Parts: sequence; C-alpha cells; structure tokens
Amino acid sequence: MNKKLLMIPGPCDIEEDVLLEMSKQVVAHYGEDWVEVYNETRNLLKRLLNTTGEVFIANGSGHLAIEAMLTALGEKGEEIALVENGHFSHRMVELLESYRLKPKIMPVEWGHIATPEQVENFLKQNNDVKSLVVVHSETSTGALNPIKEIAEVAKKMDVLFAVDAVSSVGVVPIDMEDWGIDFCATASQKGLGTPPGLAILAVSNRALDFV
Repeated sequence: MNKKLLMIPGPCDIEEDVLLEMSKQVVAHYGEDWVEVYNETRNLLKRLLNTTGEVFIANGSGHLAIEAMLTALGEKGEEIALVENGHFSHRMVELLESYRLKPKIMPVEWGHIATPEQVENFLKQNNDVKSLVVVHSETSTGALNPIKEIAEVAKKMDVLFAVDAVSSVGVVPIDMEDWGIDFCATASQKGLGTPPGLAILAVSNRALDFV
C-alpha cells in the first residue's frame, strides 16, 4: 500500500509506533485497565502543558473543546474580550454570540499578531470584562500570537485568560502554570500526532474556582 503524505494543518501524519499501538486489542471504557490508560493520558497532558489544574478529555473535535471553554467564561449577556485576527478567532465570535454571550472584539489585521501593548490598552478601555480569549496559532494566516506576554497582561489586569491552542499544543511550548493561562483548548489530531476524535480542555485551579 502506498503511504500518503498529509501536508495539511491537520489531521497530521501518524507515526508508525502510534499506529502499532492502536492496532492492539480494544480496552473497554470501564474497569481498571481503561481508568489506568485514561489517567496516564491526563497526567501526560498535564505535564506537557505544565498545569496543576485539571485536564478534561471528551470524544469530539477541537471545536467541542473551544465551545466548552467559551461557555465556561460567563453567563448569558456577559461580555467576553476577544482578539480577532483570523478565521478561527472570528469563528469564536460566532460561537459566543450563539450562546448569547457578548464578544468585546479587539480587531487585528489578519496575518498580524496582537501585541501585549495593544491588549493592555484594550482591556483598560473595557475594564468591566472578566475574561480574555486569544487564538495561539491562527491556522488561517500562520500568525502566532505571543500568549506568554499576553498572559502577563491578563494577570496584571486580573482577567481570566483562555487560549485556543488546537494547532499549537505539541508544536510550540505552552506553560499554563508559569505563564498564567487559565483555559487551554486543543485536540488530538494536530501537534499531538494522533488521529482525530479527542477534544481536550485544560483548566487552571483559579479557573476551576471561577466556574
């Protein structure tokens, strides 16, 4: 059989050892064997993201993880600050609106990144918001927003910081604990190098207290 090379953002090519592991006997989704695998996976993700909070894994796409993240940020009618600089951040605007949350949009030209200074000025002008949402790696343009520096601004302004990291986890470093990221949404089929099907949401202890 000819091997096909996937040169797209995701799903990605899967290494032979991962495919071999997947060819083993199925483990039932109950009982000690499954619990052991599940907890090992959670702990590995916590180590990858450096979080002492919780990691939630569900059957679904990155969209599901983002949807869960956004709906945890507030109740109907509440304003959520959001940096819009590409297709996937625009899609989050639509998601927030579909849940009757009010996105407070900080527009950035597509293909450009949001600077920490821009974000701080925006939050000062909208000092009633309680949370900020940013796409880390904007697949539609290739822009990589500086979430470490933006997280410092979010901490300074005392807002929860939520990150769409679907295409960046496993590719570039993310340190939730040291940087101060409260929500980190990702999925299995991109930088983690596994098949589609798992929605992953990491939540800091501070965010757990909030929700």
